[in-house]
Order: sequence, then structure tokens, then C-alpha cells
Amino acid sequence: MHIDFKLHQKKIFAGLFVLSSILAVVLFLLIKTGSEILVSDLQKGELSSVTRTLVDNNVSFEIDEQNGAISVPDEQIPVARMLLAENGLLDIKNVGFEIFDDTSYGLTEFSQKIYYQRALQGEIEKSIKTLDVVRSVRVHLVIPDNSIFKRSQEEAKASVVLTVKNKNSLRQDKIVGIQNLVAASVPKLMPSKVTIMDSKGNLLSSSELLLGDALQKVEFKRELEEYYIAKVNEILFKVVDQKNAVVSVDLTIDYSKSESTQQNSLPLMNSDSGVLVSNKVSREYREGSTSKRSNSKGKSSENDILSESIENNYQYSSELVKKQVSPGRIIRKGVSILLTSELGEGQLPKLRDLVANAVGLNEEAGDQISIEFITLEKTVKSNSVSNATQEMVGETLKEPVKVLLRDSPYQEYDVTKFSSIKIYVYVGISLFILAILFFIFGRGRLNSAERLEVLDDMRTWLNESSSSRHADVK
Repeated sequence: MHIDFKLHQKKIFAGLFVLSSILAVVLFLLIKTGSEILVSDLQKGELSSVTRTLVDNNVSFEIDEQNGAISVPDEQIPVARMLLAENGLLDIKNVGFEIFDDTSYGLTEFSQKIYYQRALQGEIEKSIKTLDVVRSVRVHLVIPDNSIFKRSQEEAKASVVLTVKNKNSLRQDKIVGIQNLVAASVPKLMPSKVTIMDSKGNLLSSSELLLGDALQKVEFKRELEEYYIAKVNEILFKVVDQKNAVVSVDLTIDYSKSESTQQNSLPLMNSDSGVLVSNKVSREYREGSTSKRSNSKGKSSENDILSESIENNYQYSSELVKKQVSPGRIIRKGVSILLTSELGEGQLPKLRDLVANAVGLNEEAGDQISIEFITLEKTVKSNSVSNATQEMVGETLKEPVKVLLRDSPYQEYDVTKFSSIKIYVYVGISLFILAILFFIFGRGRLNSAERLEVLDDMRTWLNESSSSRHADVK
């Protein structure tokens, strides 16, 4: 059926399109209200103080417990900042050497030491808080009052309590870095005397700064294995696709430390012996031999000698060799490669040799390499994944997500219901517009009385919807 659009019909259609666009924009603005972060990176105690102040003054807000942030509607930001500033909660920060800005000149020596220790603790806290993963930190210093008249000098100590962001974890090298930072800030403080723990009471630091701790050993082993995996992948991905290969490397590491000393004697050049420093000849003669007479000047014959011994003393150059084996020596390597695509004929031995040379495998030391092919069932895998996905989506939709409303910080609201309301509103508007279009174009051309009746109905509907929105806003 061909529809002939007249001028008045085009105007009505354009007006309905503009009207629906305006209604969509207004509905979007009513649903979404802009907000701005008031404060962030707060601990639970600080969050409690800030929220109590906002609730007492009827300020709407939202809480992000994961990041310790509080958001406030844009129009209430100035009021909220003034309230927090009046209660000393807007700028919660560590106090450093600026503590001496308001001190008087009549402080005692003991008070000056206390102020200095507080200032030093605050400056160290500021430095540690510059790390990206650290949300808050507390530092306590024990600085002994040593003097030359004391027989035993006490050692300086420090304790650090950290709170990390977003449930992150500090690597062992960063923990050692914090220990050295604190030790370098306090005179005569050794890094081993700095104790670090997290907000849950877990000890993070260790007295041994090298490879004595189990976590350090695991981290050291993991980094070495990742290094060898990267070397194997660099060769393997030139042959097969990255999606069709998996590489695993296992290292056996000796963390023991040993020392050995060896002293060797060196002969002279072009000779098997050293320098002759003494020579001693001992002979035993027969009885009645002329050689035993004291006044005999003749030479004794060889028959007169019963026994003869010669003792030569040589002196050699010496060489002292000291060997020290540091912890972290690789004893054995194991490389496993899983492929899901077949290689060409004769390529497997070549690939095995390339990988063995890349990681420096030594079969005599017990190093091993294994390359296996496995064909995956794609249909079974896709079905299992889809079923698992459906189960996860189903379980997720069973539990409604709840958020805090802006008008009441402790009132819970169901997000799924909120989304359903939005969908129903949009569907209702769409059905209303379609009904009007069907009414206009389905009946053909309207006369003047019918057009006026339709326009009156539209004005009445618009006035009613506008008054209902104003009532909801109030």
C-alpha cells in the first residue's frame, strides 16, 4: 500500500520525532545526576568520621569502600567541603617538619626531642605514601638516648604499618626498599631493625635481606623461570602461532652458600721441580774401610759404601685459590612445550635443539626437555564454555545488585528493578508514538476537526506528564 505523505503529515511526523528526542533527553537527565569525588584513600575510621558529618548535615553521598572514596552531588560539593574543613576532616595528612612552625622558643630539651621524632616520623610517612600501591602508612621510631658514659649502646629500631590499595600485595623488593628508605632516614638504624607489617597483622619484612626468606626464594625462582620462558617463546612463536603453544619451565635452585680454599705449588718455568735450596748426602761404609780413617786422603771405592741417601730440598711458588658459591645457583632445568598444531616432518628435532641451546640445557646435569602434541575437541570445549557461561549469568541474575541512594546514605536500592523501570518507560513511549503514527497513517487523510482533536489530546497528555514530573521532583 502506497502512502502519500502530505505536508501536514510530514509536519506531524517531524514534531513527533522531535518530541520523542526531547523526552529521551529529559528522562536521561532525570535518571542520571552528576557527582564528584569529595575525598578518597580514606581508612575505615576516617570514612566513619566523614560520613557521620555528612549525615548530620543532610548531605547526600555515595561510598566506594574499595577505594575509600566518598562522592557527593555536584551542587553539594561546596557545602560538603566547608563542613569537612570546619571539622578538620578535609585534608587528612601526615605532619612533618612543619610541626616546628607553631612551636614556642621556651621548649625544653625533652620536648624538642619529642617534636623532632614526630616530625621525622611524619616525613618518612610522606615518602612511603608516594608509592602507588600504598593507601596509608604509620611509622614508629625508637631512637635511644645514647651517651659516651653508657657502657652498652642501644640500637635504633623502627616499625611500619602499611595499608595497600585495592587488595594489592607488595613485592619483596619493594619491602626491602622501604626498609632501606627508613634506615637511611634515621641515624644508626640498620635495615634489619626495621619491621614492616600490613593492616591485617601479617609480617612483611625479614631480617635477612637476600634470599633467606621463603617468599624471596619463590619470587627469585619465578623471575628466573619467566626469563627462560620468554627466551623459548621468542623462538617458538616464529614457528607456530602463539595460540597453539604453551611453554613451562621449572628450575631447581640451590640456595646454599659455600666457600672453599685451595693452595697449589707451582714449579719453575720449563721444569718439573722447584729451586734447590739444600742438599744432604748420607753414606755408610764397611768396617776397616780406608774412607773411615780420619787421616785418609784417598778416595773410597764404591765397594766400600754399604748405603747412601741423598736428601734435596726444593722451594716452589705457591698459589692460593678461594672459591665462593653464592646462593641461587641453578642445578637442573626442565622445559615442557605443549603444541596444539602439528609440525612439519623433520622440524621437531630442529625445534628441540634450538630450545635446548636457547636455555643452555645440559643433559649430563639432568636437564630435560619435553615437546608434546595434543589435539583439542573444539565442539566439546565450546559447548562446555557456553554452558558454564549460562550458569554464571543465571547465578548472577538471581542475586540483585544493591547500591546506596543519594538522598539517604543507608537506604538500599535494587539496580535490576531500576533497569526494569527504565526499560518499561522507553517501551511505553515507543508504543505511544507508534500508536499515534498508526492512527494518522492508518486511517488515511484526516479532516480539520479530527486534526484539532488529535492536537488537543497531545496537549493534554503533555500537560499531564509535565505536571507529574514536577510533582516527582518536589
